[in-house]
Amino acid sequence: MKILITEEQEKKVFSCDNFDFVRLSWVDAIENNEGWMSLRDAKNWGRTDQWLIHQTGWIIKQTKEYILLVSRISEPSSGRGSDVSGVFKIPTTWIKYKKVLRKKNENINKSKTS
Repeated sequence: MKILITEEQEKKVFSCDNFDFVRLSWVDAIENNEGWMSLRDAKNWGRTDQWLIHQTGWIIKQTKEYILLVSRISEPSSGRGSDVSGVFKIPTTWIKYKKVLRKKNENINKSKTS
């Protein structure tokens, strides 16, 4: 079943087109699960081990302190608008790389006619 909405209604709908779609690489906090170790071994582990995460999603909010990233945005249903899932609050100091893959309101399906 195809649901038809007017252009005006479409502008009011929560849409992934309203947010930048990005790729982030960020370092997460990790724990060593090997149990007890010497202070020297702990310092060596802390110096050499890190957990680099690569993730894509839509930035729904960005502040100096953090980025709020979602991995899924639903289509609107039953007049309630859209929902989001896979919400991550990532401290900006943890982010090592950010690339905008698609700017907000840049619809890849728009075509120009002559």
